[in-house]
Amino acid sequence: HHLLYEPEAAVYHHHSINQGNDGERVGGVSHMLALLERDLVTALPDSLKPENCNVVAVVPVLGEPRELQGIDLFADLLRQLGEARYVRSVYAFSESEAVRTAAEGSGAHFIARPDRLRAPDKTALLNALARAAGESLGLPPAGIAAALAAREALGSTGIGGGIAVPHARIAALSAPAGFLARLDRPVAFDAVDGRPVDLVFLLLSPATDADHLRALAAVSRRLRRPEVAEAMRTAPPAALRAALLGA
Repeated sequence: HHLLYEPEAAVYHHHSINQGNDGERVGGVSHMLALLERDLVTALPDSLKPENCNVVAVVPVLGEPRELQGIDLFADLLRQLGEARYVRSVYAFSESEAVRTAAEGSGAHFIARPDRLRAPDKTALLNALARAAGESLGLPPAGIAAALAAREALGSTGIGGGIAVPHARIAALSAPAGFLARLDRPVAFDAVDGRPVDLVFLLLSPATDADHLRALAAVSRRLRRPEVAEAMRTAPPAALRAALLGA
């Protein structure tokens, strides 16, 4: 496990072969590691050599830590960074208490990720939702944003009570996907009751999904229940799924 310096970006990258199991990629990483001492670090000016720099590893973690073949991936990464020659300190950036516990237990620093979305207006909110969904689904955010804007042009998806359920059909999707966002400040959404929204559920469905309208109706009914909406607004991030599903 090494840090590789990228001169054009003026940053160091932490590389480990377990980042992927593709044979070509592993071979490429191994080749870079073999050349590290000979051709890269020795050619750097002293001011840029990693041993003379205050190298900080910043680890963003979205959601809860996961396991792969019985290995806690986040804990294993913390171990690797602790063993890395040039890393002076590690910062984990997340909304998860499990990440906080693991980070602080390993001597790393923890920075709490805000669990509320900030957007100045409706358009910015839809674009932010499209970016988050696109990153999660591996789809171009622009296409999602355009589909959401087209649907909003037909009429607001603000259903009242400070709640909006923007939705769209996306041809590239193979299965429905839902995303919940809580806003740190209510945003005007042209809702049916005129109330700004602070709780948003984004529903995306495949273009040919016959259950899209049923799913939309089920989500809307659930969120319209006052006790559910209140739970969604006040629950800690780890409890949001249970609050939505009533588990």
